Amino acid sequence: MTPLLQVEAFPEKHRAAVRAVAAALAARGREPGEYSAEVAATADGLLEVHARHDSHPADGSWRGDPCGRCCVARYDSLTGEVLRVIGIR
Repeated sequence: MTPLLQVEAFPEKHRAAVRAVAAALAARGREPGEYSAEVAATADGLLEVHARHDSHPADGSWRGDPCGRCCVARYDSLTGEVLRVIGIR
């Protein structure tokens, strides 16, 4: 996984999503610098940014959230908006 704030390390087509998700995390009181991420396209044309908190166990799977801070953000590249952040209340 790539540190969330190392935007230039992501493929160019994912950078806007990564920037938007970092801003969305900050707006929800999280520190984006504490996250690493992977980006995947969904069947419905959105991008999902899987953000793993640094406190997540290195050998842990994505099942559940043992650290309580990981999340998945859904991003619409047509509108440039984060539609939903799943895992942050």
